[in-house]
Amino acid sequence: MRRLLFVLLLAGCSDPPTPPPAAVDAGADQPAPTPDLALGPDLAGCGLPGGACCGDTCSTGSCVAGVCRSCGALGGACCPGRLCAAGGRCTNGACTACGGAGQPCCLEHTCAGGGCCVAGSCVGNGSACGKIDGTCADGSCGGCGANGQGCCLGSVCTAPALVCSASFYVCEPCGGPTQQCCPGGDCSAGSVCAKGLCARCGGLGQPCCAGACDAGCCDPGTMVCRAAGQCSSPDGGARDGGARVTDAGSSDAAADLRPHD
Repeated sequence: MRRLLFVLLLAGCSDPPTPPPAAVDAGADQPAPTPDLALGPDLAGCGLPGGACCGDTCSTGSCVAGVCRSCGALGGACCPGRLCAAGGRCTNGACTACGGAGQPCCLEHTCAGGGCCVAGSCVGNGSACGKIDGTCADGSCGGCGANGQGCCLGSVCTAPALVCSASFYVCEPCGGPTQQCCPGGDCSAGSVCAKGLCARCGGLGQPCCAGACDAGCCDPGTMVCRAAGQCSSPDGGARDGGARVTDAGSSDAAADLRPHD
C-alpha cells in the first residue's frame, strides 16, 4: 500500500505537458519581405520590360540608358536615338562591340578601363598609344589628350567626351546638351548633333533622333518631333504618321539631324 502511494506521488510531481504552439493570427500585421536581387530581377521590383534596370540587369532584353528594352543588345538592332547597351555602339543600325583594346571607340570616344581613343580605335591602359607618342594612362597619352591637358599632335583628345579647343589648344568637355559635338558628331545618349552643338532629341518639340521620336511623329519637313497627326507629308499636307519610334528604332523618314557613328 505504501509503495502504491509513493508511485502516485512521483507521478504528480512530473513536469506538465508542453502546450501546443499558439496559432498565428492571419490578420495580424506581418513584416514585409525584403527584396532579394539573388532571387531574380522580377522579385526585386525592377528588371521588367520597359521598367528600370536592376543595376545593369533585366529579366529579359538589355539595359539601355537605365531602362530594360528588347533592343540594344550586341548584334541586334539599335534602340531609338541610336542607343545600345553598355559596351555597344550603333553602327549602320546595329549594335556592335566597342571600347575594348583594338575595338572601335564607343560613343563620345569612350574606351573601357581607362583606355585611350586613338584614330578611332581603343588602346589599352598602359599600352603604347601608337600614332601618338607616349603610353596610355587613364585616357592620357604621354601627358596630352585628357581633360584640361594640351591637345595631342593633330588636335586630338584621347580621353572620353573631349574636344580640342581651337582657341586654347586644350582638351575640354563635349557631347552634353548645349556643348560642342564631339569629334565625328558624337553626342551623349538622347542627344543629336545640330549645327555643331548637341541638343536633346526625341521629345515633343525637340529634334528627331535619327528620324525617330519617343512619342508622336517626326515631321519630315522640319525633322522635329510633333504630336501624332501634326506631321506634314512630303507634299506639304498633314498626315497621321511621320517617323514613329519602334522598339528597334526604325523610322519612315531619313534624318539630316542625327547622332553620328
